Amino acid sequence: MGGLGSRIPREEVLLHPVRAGLYGLATAQPGCILKDAWHVHPAYGALRHHARVLARHGLVRLHRRGWRTHLFPARSCPPILATLWRRNDATGVRALELLREHDARAARRILAMERGLSRMGAWKAVRRAQERRGA
Repeated sequence: MGGLGSRIPREEVLLHPVRAGLYGLATAQPGCILKDAWHVHPAYGALRHHARVLARHGLVRLHRRGWRTHLFPARSCPPILATLWRRNDATGVRALELLREHDARAARRILAMERGLSRMGAWKAVRRAQERRGA
């Protein structure tokens, strides 16, 4: 006999406030860390349970990197970003995020400040992100 989560009809999955909050967070901030969603529900075990229910119904995808579990909407994670997550390339992921919001010059400046990179290191990271995004 399956667990309780397998008996929930797909139409009723988002009726629970914690699951609705997690789904909203995953769509608003793709790649957010599950542990940082404490404002949705303070108990991490409950967050994990509800995230797995959402994943089982195909509404979100869970990616583990070390000790962290990241939430993505089901079909929003592009293959390039998924590859960077698997490779543990946090700088590349951040460069792609910055390029979505800013031009290349601002992305280099912010990346250098946040990651403590030299100007050349930030330039290379943003350049690689531009090449990956264009491919």
